[in-house]
Amino acid sequence: MLNRPRCGSVLDHTMRLEKGVEGSINWRQDEQGHELHGSQFWLKVLKEEGNTTKGSGLEERGLSKDLDAVSRLYVKYPMAKYALELIKAQKTLMQLVGADWLRSNKREDDLAGRPGSIVQKYAEWSRPEFFFVVNLQLPGATRYNLALYYMLRTPLKDTPLLESFVNGDDAFRNSRFKLIPYISQGSWIVKQSVGKKACLVGQALETNYFRGKNYLELGIDAGSSTVARGVVNLVVGYLNNMVTEMAFLIQANTQEELPEVLLGTCRFNHLDASKAVLVQP
Repeated sequence: MLNRPRCGSVLDHTMRLEKGVEGSINWRQDEQGHELHGSQFWLKVLKEEGNTTKGSGLEERGLSKDLDAVSRLYVKYPMAKYALELIKAQKTLMQLVGADWLRSNKREDDLAGRPGSIVQKYAEWSRPEFFFVVNLQLPGATRYNLALYYMLRTPLKDTPLLESFVNGDDAFRNSRFKLIPYISQGSWIVKQSVGKKACLVGQALETNYFRGKNYLELGIDAGSSTVARGVVNLVVGYLNNMVTEMAFLIQANTQEELPEVLLGTCRFNHLDASKAVLVQP
């Protein structure tokens, strides 16, 4: 598996991973380890009244897909000194430090809790870093798992909304975790099927949460929805010819929870299903 670290610094480990998955899963980071390819992703922030963008202004900036959500929040705070605006994301909260591309005859859950994973290695070393793992579980005769391991270097309490999500119940989590897809290269039919609209994953797909001492893993079962299953079956057939970007964030529903921040992003560059690693019993 790709996420097994050897001894050495986090930076060394990240560089080895980047080289190891070249051509499959790529990310670009600044000197602090923040991903930089969030150019297609927009976040909600508060701006002083008189310095906001509303209505047609959002459409002019290509953000019409978010108008409904923005309008609801404007209604919620009609007398506030601050109004809502969408800004382009510049960096992420967490660093992508590992990825698993797996195949199995069954759904694979709680990968972060398995011996030998990067998460368990850090736990053995009593390291303070916290891991947020997104485990995308793809249906089919052969089950594929794409697991992304994001690491938070700062204390969890320094990001209250994320802390509430990590320690909250499943109902809260299902109402807040958002995925934003973007197909930057692929056939027209795939782009139309996947779309660009942000999705509250837990309200559309069965999502199981696994909480460990130093991690939270989200197991997202794409086979739990008939519509999603059809889209996934289509996409898997085109993976070799696709470049796909995804961003993850916790949706802010109140003024106190703003501004939103991207948890992490990832780009899948011509992912090859034949190179998925077989999970050993």
